[in-house]
Amino acid sequence: ASPALLDDDLLREDGLPLAEVAKELGVSAERVRQIEKAALRKCRRFCERHNYRFAELISGGRPDP
Repeated sequence: ASPALLDDDLLREDGLPLAEVAKELGVSAERVRQIEKAALRKCRRFCERHNYRFAELISGGRPDP
């Protein structure tokens, strides 16, 4: 169920409450929170390793020279 969290329909700027995402995916709100936390941790680690700022990664920006 976790790959569906990355679907554009679920990652809108206005966001969806965890309960709605959980219902759509057929998992608990707690599981959605856990997946979200792990995904953000991976994004931050990627940013650290590749000299990106987290906000730039999200917005599609380029790394600092």
